[in-house]
Amino acid sequence: MKKIIIIIILIILIILIGAGGYFILNSPVAYHDGIYTASTSGAFGDTKITLEIKDGKILKCDLEAVDKEGNIKNENYGRDSGEKNFQIAQTALAGIKKYPELLIEVQDVEKVDAISGATVSHREFVRLVQEALKKSREAVK
Repeated sequence: MKKIIIIIILIILIILIGAGGYFILNSPVAYHDGIYTASTSGAFGDTKITLEIKDGKILKCDLEAVDKEGNIKNENYGRDSGEKNFQIAQTALAGIKKYPELLIEVQDVEKVDAISGATVSHREFVRLVQEALKKSREAVK
């Protein structure tokens, strides 16, 4: 009889531990309010992400991209490198500009899909957002 009770208690403990782990892994991540940045330098220039977190949500996402010469990437980005490269650069820039809006909409960088023509920038965007969010999670309040 004691063995049956011990086995039942062990089964109940295993179920409770498993359920607790499930809820811990699937609970929303707590972000601390504030402004957090991350930046990188690459072959096509520098990129900086600034996130504003309020009430644990991403309220604002700014992306600043400059070319190798330090010029803000705008409608002239890539113009000096030939028509084909200019079109490629402008397609990438159009995609890059959409990533912050998508992030605010879905609130999860892993759910921001890559846009055709801006996939390298997408990987960079995801990495920078993850870095800024890590700073938010680790912030002491």
